[in-house]
Amino acid sequence: MAYLMTMSLWMKRTMKLMMMHQRKMFSSEDLLEVVVEQANLYAIQCDTNKPLNITTKELEQFMGAAVYMSLFGLPGTRMFWNKATRVSQVADTMALNRWEFIKKSLHFNNNNQVRQGENVDLLHKIRPLVTHLTLKLQTIPMGEKLAVDEQMVPFKGRNRLKQYLPSKPKRWGYKILILAGSDGVPHNFEINTGRVVQPPELPDVGASGNVVLRLAQPIPTQQNYKLFFDNWFTMTTLTHTQSPRLIGGIASRRRSSKSPVLLWRDCSSTGVRKEEQMKLYTFKSGEEDPLHPFRSQMDGHV
Repeated sequence: MAYLMTMSLWMKRTMKLMMMHQRKMFSSEDLLEVVVEQANLYAIQCDTNKPLNITTKELEQFMGAAVYMSLFGLPGTRMFWNKATRVSQVADTMALNRWEFIKKSLHFNNNNQVRQGENVDLLHKIRPLVTHLTLKLQTIPMGEKLAVDEQMVPFKGRNRLKQYLPSKPKRWGYKILILAGSDGVPHNFEINTGRVVQPPELPDVGASGNVVLRLAQPIPTQQNYKLFFDNWFTMTTLTHTQSPRLIGGIASRRRSSKSPVLLWRDCSSTGVRKEEQMKLYTFKSGEEDPLHPFRSQMDGHV
């Protein structure tokens, strides 16, 4: 349950950014009906004598209250119903016992349909939510400058997806790989679950390079978009990949590295050799970081 609440917290924060663009973008009836169905099913699976009987309207009230509660930063949810710290906008919307029952029963997928063996989906419990959110993010208009980077969702509980990255401000948690604009709005994301099978329509250029190719798929072609990524994703095979999705890319490197930074453009429709189109850029110590516009929104944590 802690795993579900932590991932939902990250998605809730992402939804706040998106609310600036489309008010009800993430509350489509299809997703709400799936959550209502699975929550009612899970409550029956736990205790047939205690059905949840939640409706889409009540689920919207629960989600609205959750977002509203996150603005206060109270250490416990019960404090919103406590006489001394009562918040009428929450307490008058839903009773405490009902709130806790819905929170306990909240589910996004059927536990009895978990795949086993080599094809097991480690994100099975939240897969419908992840798929829905990804598709919605890809419909947001993109700016000219985009970046692929990683974020950490802080979490210290027990889960096999938890990672430890000592270089990050939040060292323990879930690793999220994101394609975002210079305004901080995400357009695609991927939760790191370990080994990922590369789609057959994309070339295999190594684990880190494959991330760039997968996340860059929603970028429109031949419209002068520029994609930035840091040294973790930089590799020679990626810069030489004839991918029709990558219109232009700039990769950073470590100061101790002797290899240049490569800027490449899509030449598939121009007939010009890629070697002739490629330019070399070296960013030495003291020069401006090409990823600087993205650092404030995409530097290690949500």
